[in-house]
Parts: sequence; structure tokens; C-alpha cells
Amino acid sequence: MQGGIYLVTMIPPGAKPGTNRSEREVFTAFEGIPDRPDWIVIHSLQLAHNLFSLEGEADFIVFVPGKGIVAIETKSPKYVEYTDGNWYLDKLPNPTKDPLQQVSRARSNIRGFLKQHDENINDIPFARMLWFTSIARHQFVNNSVGDMQFFEWELGLSEDKDKPVQAIEKLLENHISFFADNGEVNYDPAAFTAERAEAMASALLSNFRGYESAEELAKTRYKVEQKMLDEQLAIMELVEYNNHIYFDGGAGTGKSFLLAEAARKYAKQGKRTLVTCWNYMMAEELALTLNRPNITVKDLNTLMLEMCGLDTNPEGADTDWFEVELPQKALEALEKNPALGGYEALCVDEFQDIAANLKLIELVLALCNVKKLADTSIVWAGDRNQQIMREGQQTIDPATRMKLIMPDTVHVRLRTNCRTVPELAKMIPRIINIDTDIARHRIPEGFEGGLNIVTSSDDKQTQHLATTIRKLLERYNTRDIVILSPFGETNSTVGQLLERGASNADERTLLSQLDIEGTEGKIRWRSIAKFKGLESPVVVITDVNEKAKVFASSLHKQLDELLYVGITRAKYECVLIGNSVDPARLD
Repeated sequence: MQGGIYLVTMIPPGAKPGTNRSEREVFTAFEGIPDRPDWIVIHSLQLAHNLFSLEGEADFIVFVPGKGIVAIETKSPKYVEYTDGNWYLDKLPNPTKDPLQQVSRARSNIRGFLKQHDENINDIPFARMLWFTSIARHQFVNNSVGDMQFFEWELGLSEDKDKPVQAIEKLLENHISFFADNGEVNYDPAAFTAERAEAMASALLSNFRGYESAEELAKTRYKVEQKMLDEQLAIMELVEYNNHIYFDGGAGTGKSFLLAEAARKYAKQGKRTLVTCWNYMMAEELALTLNRPNITVKDLNTLMLEMCGLDTNPEGADTDWFEVELPQKALEALEKNPALGGYEALCVDEFQDIAANLKLIELVLALCNVKKLADTSIVWAGDRNQQIMREGQQTIDPATRMKLIMPDTVHVRLRTNCRTVPELAKMIPRIINIDTDIARHRIPEGFEGGLNIVTSSDDKQTQHLATTIRKLLERYNTRDIVILSPFGETNSTVGQLLERGASNADERTLLSQLDIEGTEGKIRWRSIAKFKGLESPVVVITDVNEKAKVFASSLHKQLDELLYVGITRAKYECVLIGNSVDPARLD
């Protein structure tokens, strides 16, 4: 029930992740039907008990007590052509596949299965419908006087999305009327009661519960990840005898992993090794994995402050301080005291963050013995699509810049996704206007995960965030989830919630789950920029709205650039909350 109006029973209650455009449109049409509380609509029923093939699917099964059952196949082609019994559905993955055969086989499979549970199934009208959600009635031209294979009234068109009750009931009336004089058919629609409909729906989809513990799920994921990373080590073996290497690739292609492996190798050889990057949170994460002799891990800001004998940055320090003044002071300190550098191996992650700043690059190279630069082992890693730390409009190709600085550098292009499950990775280019340049995936197909969009107005952000977190916690631990925002602490949804306090039970629960002061085991929340270079099993991105577009524009960026960084932090699932991304882009 919604607002006092009794609605159709939808199974499941929400469209499944990855639902295509035509199914999503029909699902939306059905779920809003008022005053048909006894109708039951099953979406995306997998047909394991299949008489014709190993597997199959019914897009929709509609139970209409007092009238009958309808099996529906939905399609959204650019155009349809039906000639001599052959179909062509333009812009679909398999344009010549017969959609009538699909829906007929689904109907036969379901009828056969239900007969095991209701021996009088043959007295129930069971119609089929082929629904073209993208073609309007005025665009549909039928030049034939008739066809042995189907009736025109079995076709649904775009306008029927606005009047689904009329479309379904008229279809069943036509079906019953046509077979009324058929001696082998003895329909009794009145015998199809709401109770029988509910029993049949329950037979098709029984309910049971079984649980995989969070610990077991974590073990499974860990085994997959370890196998994947072991395979990635083969790349290091190919280039390990090169002294200068640049790992170039999109998010999740294993750049940081290979850079860390190089640091371990150099340290094991007894080389004094520096691992650095611009993002201090990423440096903290690297320090946890590289805590061993001969390795120093520091973000560049901390490194420069220490070289200059400073504890902190000046209050109100601006970009000029971080990118010009402080690097110059550090260079001067290094000139006075060369012992501050002298590293025998350098590993610089997220090179794109400093690629445009020649002063910072000069400082990094000065940290080794410049006279013997050719003998110094140097590994860089970068991604041209992750330049959100760079202010201004100029886009730098870090790989090209690296070749200008050190022409002998071996450029290793990484195009295999090693972090994100394929189901999620494949959705990213549909959501953002960025070429991820991923050629293949190491994680097996079918691994749990994906991307979902929760359409939300600005004033409903906390409500939808609380609901999203509640659902995610059914399958993940709190520490598996991170909440990101294009904004910092002050303007993000979580930051504003903390500022004003909770006003309802959902918000109080949400606050209790958040890592507010470094609380162990709680849900982390950060800006996208601060979390760049890190990863999490699940990422929820709030504030995907017009304000975020304006904010990105103020940084001379597109919102898509921020979303690319945010979404690619997720290993398994990502949820976007806002109103600036159209869910139809997932279709």
C-alpha cells in the first residue's frame, strides 16, 4: 500500500540490479498500478526447470485473479521488422532471435511446472505478450492481413506503459474470446481465485534462508584476490631488469601493487628505498603494507615538512605554498644537507598528481644521487584519468611527461582490471563519459557485485543513505563499506548530518554506524579526493547532484572525473545517491 492506495504485489519488490531498459520501464508501469491488490507480478524469473534448453528466463509473469495468467517478453529495439516469419530487432544483442519463441517457451515451461502443484492448471487462461516498449502505436505498421504465428493483440507497445491494467486485461479478454469455441479448451477464469494465484506464485518462487557468514565470504574473496595478484607478479618478472619503469593504467589495474612489489624487491637487495605519493591517506595505507627495513613511506607534504624542519603547514596555506614555496624550501634544505636524500631506489605512486609540477618532480629526483640517476632504481605509477588533485584546466598526459623527463623509462601499459568485479567494471563507462581502457578482467565473471543508482532529492539524501546502508549490512560488515562525497566534511551529506544532529530513528542508527573519531570497525566516510588511491569492498557515493556539478566546475573539472575516481574505489559494489545520473544509462 502507498498513500492509502493498494498496489500490485511485485516480486521482487524492486527491479533487480542490471535490469535492462525495457524491463525497468515495464516494472515501473506495474508497480504503480492502483486498486489491483490481488495482482501478482513476478519479474525476471529464472527457468531452471526447462524443457527446451539448459536455462531460460521469463521477463514478467502476471497473475490476474478472475481472468488468467500472462507471460511477457519485453524488448526495446530501435525498429522491428517481421518478414516471412523471421524477426529482426535492431540494436539488440541478438537481433534475429525469435522473441515469440522466447515467450512461448517460457509459458510452456511455467505451465508444465505449475501442473505439478495445481492439476487443474488447464482451466486457467494463460496468454502471452510481446511488449515493444520503444515503439509507439503510430510507428507500428502492420501490412499483413493475418499471421498463423501470432495475433496482433499479443503485441504491447509504448503507450501501454501508461495503461498497463487495460493492456493486460484486454489481452486476456481477447485470448479467452478466441479460444471460447475451441473444443479442446475449457477455460474457467472465475476459478482462478486470489488464493490459487498466491499459491502458484509461491510454487514458482519458494522462500528459504541460508547464510554465508561474513567470515566465509571474506575468505572466498581473499582467495580470489590472492590468486589474481599472484598472476599479476608475472609483469614484474618481465621488466625487473629495467632500472626505470613507469606503470601506466586505469584504476584497479594493479599499479600500486606492482609498485609495492618493486619496493620490497629493492629493500630486499639492501637498497635504501623511498615510497611516496601526494595523497597522505594513500601513503598511510602503503606504510601498513611496506613496514620493513630499508623502506621509508611518506606522503610528499610530510616529507617536505620534515626536510624543512617544520611541524605543520602554515594556517590557511594555499596551493602556492604546497606546490611552489614548500618544494623550493625543501630543495634548499636538501642542498645544504644531502643526507636528507641519498635514496638508492624511488617508488612514486599517483604520478599524475605531480606531473604538471616541474618543481615537485625536480625535488623527487633530487632525493637520489643526481649524478648517478641512471643507476638509481625508479618506479613510477600513474593514471591520466585520475587528475582530480590537479587544479586548473590543463590536462597532462603523465606518460608523455615521464618520457620527456626520463627518456630511458620503460613504459608498461596495464589494461587488465585486477580490482573490480566485471559486473561493476563494465557499468562504469555507461555512467561516466570516460574511457577506462580496460581490455580484460582477472576476477571471474559472475562474482557478486554491481552498480546501483538511488535517485534522491537533496532533502532525502540521509533517508536514502540510511536505507542503502541497512541493505548493504545484510551482506557486508561495517568496515567493508565507505561513504564518499564529491564534497569535503562541511558540505557532504554525512558532514551536514553530524553538524545538525539526527532528527529521526534512521538518522540516529546511521550516526551510530559511522566512524566519527577513528572508531575501529565503523563505516568510514571521506571526500572522493581524500580516498583516491585506496579501495573498499563497497563504496556509497552521496551528493551526486547539481551542486556537485557546480563544485566540480569550480575546480575546472567535470563531475564525471570525480565519479570515476569514486566508483573505481569499489571492489564489489557501488551505489550512487542523487539525481544527476540517469538510471537508464545502466541499460
